[in-house]
Amino acid sequence: MGFGQRVKKDLEMALQEGALLIKEGTALLGAQASSAARKGAASLKTETQRLTNMGQVRYQLFQLNRQAQENFSKIGSKVYELVSNGREELKISDPLRKLIAETRAIEKQIKVLEARAKKLSG
Repeated sequence: MGFGQRVKKDLEMALQEGALLIKEGTALLGAQASSAARKGAASLKTETQRLTNMGQVRYQLFQLNRQAQENFSKIGSKVYELVSNGREELKISDPLRKLIAETRAIEKQIKVLEARAKKLSG
């Protein structure tokens, strides 16, 4: 699966996860908090920090995926303009090069955050 397809899938999953969390409400967090409370205040603080960090990482991943999706859209529209103007041979313009470079940088950031999320979740 290419990076563009993965971004689209990740955005769809993020929206579904967000809807599921809203639907479930605080039940999940409450259960985890009560479980951690049984283990003690220090454990509760550690678990709360872990959940907070996980939420921050997920939000950052969502934002990066959204930026990548916007860049894909811009890249696609610029390529379409070039093809529509009769250019059979595409020469990549500086703005298009910049978008591609930004998208590659976002891809690297996503990989780093995904590794961090994996570490936090288990």
